[in-house]
Amino acid sequence: MLKMVLALLFLMAITTTLGHSMGENFVEDNFHLNEYDIEENDEPFDSNATDHWRLPEGIKPISYAIQIIPNLDESNFTYVGNITIDVVAEEVLDRITLHATDLTITDHSVIGSDGTDCFVKATQEEGDYYILMLSTNTTANASYTIKMNFAGKLRDDMFGFYKSSYTGKDNSTEWMATTQFEATSARKAFPCFDEPHLKANFTISLARPSNMSTLCNMPLKDVGTEDLNLPEGYVWDNYEESPKMSTYLVAFTVSKFHHDNSSFTSMDNESKPFTVWAPENTIDQVKYSLEVGPRILEIMQNLTGFDYVLPKMDLIAIPDFNAGAMENWGLVTFREADLFYKEGVSSANSRQRVATVIAHELAHQWFGDVLHPQWRLMEQFVVDMLQTAFLLDVQDVAHPITHNVLTVNDIYAVFDNIVYNKAGSVIRMMEHILGEDTFFKGLWNYLNSRQYDSGNEDQLFEGLDEAAKENNVPLPVNVTMTEIMHGWTHQVGFPLLTVVRNFTQGNALIRQERFMTSNANESWTIPLSFTTQSNPNFNDTTPNNWIMENQREIMITDLPLEKEWIIFNIQVTGYYRVNYDDENWKLITDYLNSDNHVKIHVLNKAQLVCDSLNLAKAGYLNYNHALGLTSYLARETDFIPWSSAYNPFDFLSSRIGNSSASEKYIVLLAKIYDSLKFNETSNEDPVESLTISEVVPWACKYQYKNCITMSKQLFKDFLENGISVPVNLKKAVYCYGISEGFTEEWNKLWEIASSTNVASEKLLILNALGCTKSDVIIESYLNKTLLDDGQIRKQDRTIVFNSVLATAQGLSVGINFLIENFEQMRASYGERETKDILLAIADRVSSKEQIEKLTTFVKSNKATLGAVGVQAQKTMDDNSHWNQKYAKTIEDWLNRRRRRRSNRAQKIFSLDCDFNEKTVERVIRKTSKQWNHLRISTLNL
Repeated sequence: MLKMVLALLFLMAITTTLGHSMGENFVEDNFHLNEYDIEENDEPFDSNATDHWRLPEGIKPISYAIQIIPNLDESNFTYVGNITIDVVAEEVLDRITLHATDLTITDHSVIGSDGTDCFVKATQEEGDYYILMLSTNTTANASYTIKMNFAGKLRDDMFGFYKSSYTGKDNSTEWMATTQFEATSARKAFPCFDEPHLKANFTISLARPSNMSTLCNMPLKDVGTEDLNLPEGYVWDNYEESPKMSTYLVAFTVSKFHHDNSSFTSMDNESKPFTVWAPENTIDQVKYSLEVGPRILEIMQNLTGFDYVLPKMDLIAIPDFNAGAMENWGLVTFREADLFYKEGVSSANSRQRVATVIAHELAHQWFGDVLHPQWRLMEQFVVDMLQTAFLLDVQDVAHPITHNVLTVNDIYAVFDNIVYNKAGSVIRMMEHILGEDTFFKGLWNYLNSRQYDSGNEDQLFEGLDEAAKENNVPLPVNVTMTEIMHGWTHQVGFPLLTVVRNFTQGNALIRQERFMTSNANESWTIPLSFTTQSNPNFNDTTPNNWIMENQREIMITDLPLEKEWIIFNIQVTGYYRVNYDDENWKLITDYLNSDNHVKIHVLNKAQLVCDSLNLAKAGYLNYNHALGLTSYLARETDFIPWSSAYNPFDFLSSRIGNSSASEKYIVLLAKIYDSLKFNETSNEDPVESLTISEVVPWACKYQYKNCITMSKQLFKDFLENGISVPVNLKKAVYCYGISEGFTEEWNKLWEIASSTNVASEKLLILNALGCTKSDVIIESYLNKTLLDDGQIRKQDRTIVFNSVLATAQGLSVGINFLIENFEQMRASYGERETKDILLAIADRVSSKEQIEKLTTFVKSNKATLGAVGVQAQKTMDDNSHWNQKYAKTIEDWLNRRRRRRSNRAQKIFSLDCDFNEKTVERVIRKTSKQWNHLRISTLNL
C-alpha cells in the first residue's frame, strides 16, 4: 500500500502536463500575423482569437545547440548567447514563428540542409512571439537550421534565466545565475519553440569565471575549456547532448556552490553519480537528502522495470526560488527549506517534507516505495490533500482536472492544488477500484507505451483498462476505466452521497448530487464501499456497489435491521462526501462517544469529523448533530482525526470570534495533549513527533494554561540562557513566546532569523514573528516585506503576511496595510500573490466594520482586481450569511454544554461531610482538577 505514495506523487506530476490539454489538442491551431506592409496577401493578426497563444503548426524542432555567457558583476547582470536550432518544416511556410520574451535578437539565418538560404527579410515581435519573415518559402518535409545571436538581462523575478544572492562564509554577498522554465519561461532565456509537446535534443555550453562552476541537465563533456573570444578569466563548460525533452525541463546554473556526493545503481549494475549542491556554509545540511534521494531512484527503477536513463542526478538548493521544487531532468532545483535538514534544529515536519518533496520531483519519472512506513503518509494524504481538495473544489474559481487553457496566465493559474490534490485523490480512488497489482500493471502499460513521448489521460486509462481485463477486475458491465474516470477529470466539483436508511426493511436509498450546488447537472460513476457495526471491516476497500453516471439514486438491500450504524466510503478511498439520515448519524455519534470508537478506522473517524462539520457549514446537516459528534475527540489520541478537525474548528473560531461564546470555544485537547511525551526520544516515532509539533500550537492557540506556561518558560530560557528549544516544540514556543513578549523579544528573534543558515528554522521564525500582539510591530514587520534589502526574500513575503493574518490583531492591521499599500504590494509581492492575500483576508473578516472597509476597497479597485474582486466580495457575503444563519445555533450549543459542565462541577461542593481542614484540602484539589479539565475540553463544555 505504501508504494502508492510515490505513485500518487508521480501521477500528480504528470497531470500538470496531461491534465490541461497542453498537447496536440490544446486549442485549434490557426495562427495569423499582424498586418505588415510586406506582401499584399499577409493575413492580419487577430489578438483576440482563442488560438493566439499557440505556435502555428508546420515547424518541428529536432535539436538545439546553445552557448551562453553570463555576467555576474553587480553593475552588469546581463548575458549573451547564440543558438542553432535544427528543425523540420512539415509544410510550405513563408514565416517561422518561435518564442522569445525580453530578448534582443540579432543575426538571423535560416539555411536548408541542401544549402538553400531562405533569407530573413524581416522580423516581427508580437507579445511572446518572434516571427522570421522569409524571402524564400520552405519546402515541405525538408530540414532547416535556424541560427540567431541573442542577449538579455539576468532577471530578478525568479523566472527564466535569473540572478539569486546568498551570504557567503565571510558574510559577503555572493551571486549565482539559475533557471526556472516551467511552465512558459524558457522563452525568457533563449529563443525556442516553448511548448511542451515540441520535444528536442539539447546541447548546451556555459561560459563561467574560472572560480565558479556550472551545472546542466547532462554530464560535462569538456570542462574549463579556454577560448580567446571569452571575457578575461572565463572558460567554457560543454555538456553532453540530452535525450529529447521539453523546453520547460531544461536547466542550468552558474555558482560557487559546494557539493556532496553519493551514487545509485542502475538496473544493469552501473554506478551513477548522485550529487547535492549548496552554498559552502549550508553544505552540511544536505546529508539527509543525499541519503534518501538515491534510494528513491533505485526503488523506482525496480518497481517500474525502467532504468533512469540519464547518466547522473544533481539536486541543488536555490536561495531565491518561487516554487517548492522543479523536476528538471537530471538537475532538480529546490527551495532551500525543501532540500535542507539539520539534525537537532529542523523539526520532524521539515524532515518529512524534504523526503516527500524529493520523492515528488523524482517521481515525475517513476513511482515507488521508499518513504518511512511509520510516517503513515497515506493517512496524512487524506487529511492534507484530499480534504484540502474538497475545500478548493467548491469555490467559484474551481476547474476540472482536465481542461483547455488559452493564455500564458491560464497555464500558470492551473498549477494549483486542484491539479495536485484533487488529481492525487482521484488517482488514489483508481488504485482502490482496480487493486494495487492491477493498478501498477496498468501504469507499467502506460509508461511502456509512451516512453520518450507525450501522453494524455485517455492513454493512461487505456493502460489501466488493459490491466483490468487481464486480471479480471470486476468493473461495471460494459464500462471502461475511461468512461468511469472522465466524469472525475472533466467535471468541476465532487459528489455528495446521501444515505437514507429504512431500518424496518433493511435497505437504504443512496442518492448522488454535486456538493454545494443546487440544480447542477453533474453526475459521476461512483464506487461504493461500506461496512456495518455488527460486521465491521475497514480493511476491504474494494467497491461492493456502484452508482452509474446516468443514475441519480439506487437502492441497496440486505442491510442490518437492528439499530446499528452503517458507514460508507471505507478509508475515504472515494472522492466524495457522505451524509446520512438523522438516526444513522445518532448511532454513529453514540458509538464514537464511547470506548468503542477505537473500532472505527482512523481515516473514517477523520472523515466523519470533516464531513459532518462541512455538511453543517453548507446547510445539509444541523450543527447540533455535527458538534455532538465532534465531542468524541475528548477521547481521541490519534493525530489523524485531530488533523481533520483543525480547519473546521478554526473556521468556527474565526466566525464566532467576536461573539459572547468565543471564550468558551476551547479545543478538546485534554487527552491527546496529556498523552504526549515531551522529550527528544519521541523523535524515534515520526507520528508522535508530528503530533507534538501540531497539537501543542493548537493547545496554546486556545489558551490551554499548561501549554502557555510551558511555552513562555522555554522561550525565556532560549532567549536569556541560550537553552535550545526542543525541535518539535519550536512552532508553539516561538509563536506564543512572541505573543506574550514585547519589542525586545521580537527583535532578538528577528536577529536569529536573519543570522541562521538553516532554511527550515528561518521559515519557522518568520511565521512566529507574526504572532505578536503589538500593532506597531506588526505594521513594521509588514513594511519589511516592501523593501528590497534582502532581509525578507520575495518568495517569503506572502508567508510573512499570512502569519500576521493568523491572529485577530494581525488581521485588523493586515486589512489596513493592504488597503494603504496595495500598489506597492503588487510590485513587491507580485500581482497574483497580492490578490491571493486579498482572498485570504476576505475569508477571515468577520466584523461589520472589517467587511465594510474591505468591500469599499474591492469596489474602488474593481478594474484592477477583476474576477478576484468578485470572488472576494462573494466570500465576504457568504460568510456574513453564514453568521446570520448559524452563529446563534453554535453559541446556544456551547452555552448548553457549559451549563451542564458547571452543574456537574457545583455538585462537587455539595459533599455530605464535615468540612475539617483535610476535607477542604481534598475538595479543593478535586475541584481544581475538575476545572482544569473544563478549560481543555472544547466542544464538550
